[in-house]
Amino acid sequence: MHIHTYGSPSVPVMILLHPPGLSGQQFYQLVQPHLKGDYLIISPDLGGHGDDPGDYISPANDGKTLLRYLKENGILKIQLLFGASVGAAAALRLLEDLELQFDRIHLDSVPLISRSSVKQSLVTSVVQKEMKKHRKKPETLKSEIRDLEKSYGPELPPLLTENFMKYSEKSLKNLCAAIFSNSSIRGLPRELQEKMTMEWGANDNIYKESGRNIKKNYPYARIVVREGEGHCGFLAKNTEAVITEIEKSLNGES
Repeated sequence: MHIHTYGSPSVPVMILLHPPGLSGQQFYQLVQPHLKGDYLIISPDLGGHGDDPGDYISPANDGKTLLRYLKENGILKIQLLFGASVGAAAALRLLEDLELQFDRIHLDSVPLISRSSVKQSLVTSVVQKEMKKHRKKPETLKSEIRDLEKSYGPELPPLLTENFMKYSEKSLKNLCAAIFSNSSIRGLPRELQEKMTMEWGANDNIYKESGRNIKKNYPYARIVVREGEGHCGFLAKNTEAVITEIEKSLNGES
């Protein structure tokens, strides 16, 4: 993990944990133009992304590394913890440490699918096959970008595909495994759950398969389901609206 920080240490802390296909810096650049307040923003590159020199390992590994950084720097009070996809999965790991204090938590498209070795192997096989196809015939990326534009708009898909092609085989395999790694996290205190907003796209298979774990493990969290959207699709196309809503909640506005 490579830690990027932006802003002054004297202002409230915001943690941004990016989804696959973006780096910490790129996620910051997506979010920052829409922020009205001043924050110390911590936006790390998860393993195998951006300036991190290694491979992606797991949400637990990223959560542990970030937790160590926060404690070593005396950062225990966080105004906003905002994670997307595997970044949201890593964020959940921070919530298990009750020494940290959070004002608000926003998790977008967090994977909560129950562990299944068969499904994991199938997902990994499909993704690796796609990677091999694109590396053998780079021209096939053009159609991939066109497909992604339907879910994410015109700006992000070229960046997502470029970063996707940089993944090592180990990182790719572990990213697939990360989808199935978080269903066991439960027992978060009610007062912490009540600070959480968890959102998914209604068309996201991760949401469809996570439903039972959501209701069982997070009964007091605010759940938002975006109709017609896929994985992180609403966030990608409506970043300003999402950030505006989050900042209103930070300011106690409905």
